[in-house]
Amino acid sequence: IAEAQAILFVIDAQEGVTPTDEHIAQMLREGAGNADKYRELFKTNTPKEVPIILIANKAENAFIGPYLNDCYELGVGDPVIMSAKQNQDTEELYDRLFLEVGHLQQKEEEINPGTAFMDTGDPMLLEDEEEEPQEEDEVDED
Repeated sequence: IAEAQAILFVIDAQEGVTPTDEHIAQMLREGAGNADKYRELFKTNTPKEVPIILIANKAENAFIGPYLNDCYELGVGDPVIMSAKQNQDTEELYDRLFLEVGHLQQKEEEINPGTAFMDTGDPMLLEDEEEEPQEEDEVDED
């Protein structure tokens, strides 16, 4: 936690908040608040308060209304409700990440141009271009 820029805390939206989730949330709240004592040890320059982003995953076509209040009771902020498998509401997660740590991307880009992550909106654009097959030299069989 002392070296983190942000914490993504993922829970199962179909199960709701479990006792394990509550325990982890407590550990994260305490750990994020006590990260200062480790910063000097690790010599990191992370934010004073590490943002915790609660993600309620597996929310594809599910009504999670009864569990929503439980999410708030974890005390880690507003949940991002999404389905990674169905690629539903992932833009909400991107927006939240940009809100919480987007300023870090801008700083990194200023220090080391071309090294910060960018969202192209199309994962195919990030893949290496396929190399065109080279033509084989023709051999004369005279």
